This record gives sequence, structure tokens and C-alpha cells, in this order.
Amino acid sequence: MNVVFLLSVVAAVSAQRPYGTYGSFGGKGGQIKFPGGGGSGFQGGIGGGSGFQGGIGGGSGFQGGIGGGLGGIGGGLGGIGGGLGGIGGGLGGIGGSGGGAQVQERPLSTAFCKGFISPQVHFTAGGSNYHFSWCVDGGQKYTWQQANGYCKSLGHGWTGVSMESLAEDQYISTIIDKHQLPYIWTSGNRLGGGLFDWKWATGFPLKYTNWALTGFVPGRPQPDNEEDNNEQCLSVLNRFYDNDGITWHDVGCHHLKPIICEYRNTQTYGG
Repeated sequence: MNVVFLLSVVAAVSAQRPYGTYGSFGGKGGQIKFPGGGGSGFQGGIGGGSGFQGGIGGGSGFQGGIGGGLGGIGGGLGGIGGGLGGIGGGLGGIGGSGGGAQVQERPLSTAFCKGFISPQVHFTAGGSNYHFSWCVDGGQKYTWQQANGYCKSLGHGWTGVSMESLAEDQYISTIIDKHQLPYIWTSGNRLGGGLFDWKWATGFPLKYTNWALTGFVPGRPQPDNEEDNNEQCLSVLNRFYDNDGITWHDVGCHHLKPIICEYRNTQTYGG
């Protein structure tokens, strides 16, 4: 009977949040730790004696005893907290002050994918042509390696985007904002290098930068190599964290995102 009551509360809380909105991040209970993860990224609350821990998308798979409270239903919600037993009794789930889960992300929008210069060239500025993967593949997402491979498949000279100036960074930010993207991959990476050996597909190191001043750990500037000390690829995130803008973040290369591809030093197409 108690479990039925708790499930009813969860359903009521979930129904009040609009699909595709973003919650805040805080404690450990029920949050997507990193954007665009390939796995479920949801984890139940820690508090209590048992912590019902949700599965990864299938059945709820309650594990442990009954003392802990709700910790995740089918991998969809994590750690509702408060009286339901999140972290330390504080509200650690959706919209809570102790932690914040993101509601399921919106599918990538293709509403602005029309009227392009050509099927391959979707935008041109500063002597470069740009291609938007989500406007061609129906909104699919890729690992960093897959995304940059996609760009190379467009033909000789195509790579993931390299923002080597303030002007180009502003172009890309405008595209991300207009298309309502939560994030994109770039060609930036430090694969095979040290912690600060970031470079673009052009082979040049990062001179101009727009690293965020915050991330999963509030107030910790990027790059911070937060996820398992293995964040080696550069993503642009769109206001993904509280008090952040459209900024650069180091991210694990296995996460899934769309990409903007770039063809540099070409003749500019007419509009």
C-alpha cells in the first residue's frame, strides 16, 4: 500500500514538469551527471537503509530492502528525496535544492533545417562553409569519433568545426541558439596529449577560448576533467548548467551529440 502511494506521488510530480525542460544540478540524488550520455545516467538516492535503485530503462527492478525510499523507477527518475528518502532526507530529486535531475531532453529540432544554400552547405561565414548533421540524419547523435568521421565522409577538406576566433565562436553560438540545440561536438580534443594539450582538427592549439566558468561542480571552471579523469573532447553546451551560457566544456568522448562540420578556405557561396 505504501509503495502504491509513493508511485502516485512520483507520477504527480513528473506530470507537472514540461517535457524537455532542464532542471538544476546539485547533490548526488537522481541527476544526469553529464550531458548527452550514452548510458542511462540516472541513479537513485543514497539515503535510507536500502535505496531502491532503478534499472536502466526496463522494469523498475527494485533492489534492496524497503527502508530506503524511491531511488529510480525503470531508470527514468532518480532519487525523489525528501520524505521519500533521497539523500539525507533533503529534497534531492526533481527541482529540489539538494540536487536536481534533468527531465528527459528534447529531441533535436529540425524546424529550422530548410532553405539552405545546398544539401551539403547549410551556412557560410568568414570564408568557411558549415554543415549541420542533425538537418540531414534526422537528429541522430554520435560519439566524438563517430561525429568527426561523419564530417570526413562529406568529402575531402571537411572536418568537425574549429572555433579559432571570437567571430567564429559567435557564428556557432548563434546556430546553436537558433536551432535550440542542447550541445554539439567540435573537432577540439586532447587525445594523445596532456591535460592542457588541446588542439583543433587543423592541428593548431587553442588560442582563442570560450571555456565555461562552471560545470557539473558549480563554480569550477572548464576544462576540469571531471568525469573519471577522462574528458578529452571539446563540446559546446547551451546553458546546460545553472549560471552558464553557450560555452565550451571538456566532455568524455563517448557521449552522444550532433556535430557542426566545417570546410575552410573555400569560395563563399552566394545566398
